[in-house]
Amino acid sequence: MIGHDPMILLAISTLLLFAIILIAVPGMAAKRFRNTVSTERKTLVSKVPRTKDKILTESSVKDLPGPVRKWLDSSGVVGREIPEIIYLEQESLMKLKPDQKSWFRANADQVFTLDPPAFNWSVSVDMGPGIKALGRDEFAEGRGQMKILLLGLIPVAKAGNDQKTNQATLQRFLAEMVWFPAAAARPYIKWKEIDPRTAEAKMTWGGTQGSGLFFFDENGDFRTFKARRFKDLKDEEPSEWIVSCVRSEVVNGIRMPVECEVKWKTEAGEWTWLQLKVTKLVYNIDNHENTV
Repeated sequence: MIGHDPMILLAISTLLLFAIILIAVPGMAAKRFRNTVSTERKTLVSKVPRTKDKILTESSVKDLPGPVRKWLDSSGVVGREIPEIIYLEQESLMKLKPDQKSWFRANADQVFTLDPPAFNWSVSVDMGPGIKALGRDEFAEGRGQMKILLLGLIPVAKAGNDQKTNQATLQRFLAEMVWFPAAAARPYIKWKEIDPRTAEAKMTWGGTQGSGLFFFDENGDFRTFKARRFKDLKDEEPSEWIVSCVRSEVVNGIRMPVECEVKWKTEAGEWTWLQLKVTKLVYNIDNHENTV
C-alpha cells in the first residue's frame, strides 16, 4: 500500500487553512465594523430629547420663504408630527472615480436625528467577486467623519474632524432633509428666497457652517440641491455637488424623492457617481434596537 506524501498533505492543509482565513477574517472584521456602527448610533440616538406629539404647525412655517412653505405644503408635513429619529435603507449604484467603466452595487442604511442634527450612514459596496468595501460617514456635534475599509480591514479612505469634512457632512445633512422636510423649520437652518422656485439654506451647528440651494418645480416638489462642497481634503477649492430627484413618491404620508442621482461638477465635466433608491424609511422609531 502506497502512503500519502507528507509534503502534499502539508500543502493541502496550508491551502485549506489559508482559505478558512480568507473567509473568516473578513467576516469577523465586518461584524466588528457593524458593532462599531451600532455603538455610534446608540450614542447618537441617546442625545435626542424625547417629546411626543410635537406638530409642525402653520404658525411655525409662516415666516419661511414662499418656495420653502410651498415645498412643505406639497410634501404634506404641515400639521403632522415632527420626526425625532429617522431610519432609512438604500440600494445604490456607485462609481468611485470619473473614469470607472462599470457601476458597483451597494446597500446602505442610515440613522438621522433632527435635534441635535446628526446622521450615521453605513454602506457595503460590492467591488467584485468576494470583494466588499465597508464605509461609514457620520455627522455629529457639528463634526464629520468618513472612512472606507476594504474587506472591512484595510483602510482605503479616511477623513474627519477637519473644517472641510465638517462642512461637507453638514451640507450632506442639508441635502438629505428632503427625506424629512420638517427639518426645514428647525432654528439651525436660515432661509433666503432667491426666486419663486429657489431658496438658499444656511445651516450652523457646533461651530460648523454650510449652505446650499434648493430648486423646486411649479408644484412645490423638490427637484435639485446644489452646493459648493469639498470632495477631497487635497482640494484647495470646493466643487459643485448636485443632488437631483429622479422620482418622487408618497412614503408614510409624506411626498419625497425616492430615487436620486448625485453628481460632481469638475473641470473635466460632470461626474455622476451615485444613483440611489430609498427602499425603506421609518419615522419616530419605537424599537431602536432593530435599527441602531
